[in-house]
Amino acid sequence: WVAVSLSSISRVGLDLENPNRQLKVSRLGPRVLSPTEATWLATFDSDLQPHHLLTAWVGKEAVLKALGLGVHGVITSVEVLGHERNPVRTDPQSGERQRWSAVWPLVDQSLIVCLATETAPESIQLIRISASPLT
Repeated sequence: WVAVSLSSISRVGLDLENPNRQLKVSRLGPRVLSPTEATWLATFDSDLQPHHLLTAWVGKEAVLKALGLGVHGVITSVEVLGHERNPVRTDPQSGERQRWSAVWPLVDQSLIVCLATETAPESIQLIRISASPLT
C-alpha cells in the first residue's frame, strides 16, 4: 500500500496498518499507552484488545507524523481512545494539551487508516485511487 497526505493549511499525518498484525498487548501496551488508554483497553474482551491497541497505535502514529516526529516522538504523549474520539497530544516539555481532528476512513477490510490534522475534520478530503496489483 502507498498513502500520501498533503495539506496547504495545516499539519496532517497519515498512518495505516494491516488489521491482522499480531500485537502482544501485555508487552506493547505498557510501553505505548497512557494510564487512561490502558483503562480504556481493559474494557474490551482479551480477544478484541489487540485490534483496539492497533487502532490506538495508528492514531498515535498519524499525529506524531504530522508533527514530524514519527516513531521518534513520545508515543505516550498522544492519547487515542479508539476511532470514536479525536486524539489529544500533551507536549512532553510544556504539558500543553492539543486536540487533533481525526478521520478513520474505511478503505477496505485490509487496512486501519487514520488521517490526523490540526484543523476541523471537515477540511479532510480523502481521494482514493485504486489500482490492480502488479504482476
